[in-house]
Amino acid sequence: MPSDGPRREGRREEGSRRRRARRGAHRPEAGSDRDGWLTQVVHYGFSQVVVLSTPLVWVVYRTTADAGTVRTAAVVGCLVAAVVVGTLRDGRVDAGPPWPTVTARRLGVGDGYRELVGRVASFSAAVGLAVFCGLVVADGGGSAVAVALVAAVVAALVVGSLPVLAGHGRRGTAVRGALHTGGLWAVADWAGLFAPAGVDATVVGCLLVVAVCALVDLRPAVRREAGT
Repeated sequence: MPSDGPRREGRREEGSRRRRARRGAHRPEAGSDRDGWLTQVVHYGFSQVVVLSTPLVWVVYRTTADAGTVRTAAVVGCLVAAVVVGTLRDGRVDAGPPWPTVTARRLGVGDGYRELVGRVASFSAAVGLAVFCGLVVADGGGSAVAVALVAAVVAALVVGSLPVLAGHGRRGTAVRGALHTGGLWAVADWAGLFAPAGVDATVVGCLLVVAVCALVDLRPAVRREAGT
């Protein structure tokens, strides 16, 4: 009489394979975490930085003096800003307060729109200061790699400080105001607005837009503090 031992062994192996398959179905895929971070950087970070920095992007496009250095530093600054925004949104790096997200609920009460308008000034300041520091390095004889590295560090520091500055009351508001002012001054300098002639009216208009956004970013905070 043939033994049914091999059949039982086969059933055990089949059951083990099914259990392993069920356990594996609940495990995250190998690249899921990385895909989530890339989504934060590309979808939320890069698109946000590029769209909200449109006035500054136009200024970069219209700048003719040291155009190569200006554009290199601006591109690096935008890319690094996007990576910082995506990384802080993703929450993998514990760098203090989380990145303030703008939800549909906040947009519904108007506060979210003020947040987005404020980021126009903040991102413009980050990229503008990155370009300014890159030009300083280039004027000192630095290579394109050095310009890119300095621009990356400056953009990362400015954008990375925004969540911290958003929650420090009047002190944070004062520092943000200093960043906005310094960014506007830096852009006006390398865009040639201090030159006696040849000022582009569209560049002036873009800087006025950024200045208005900076005021909108600072005024709500001042009002909230005055009421407390």
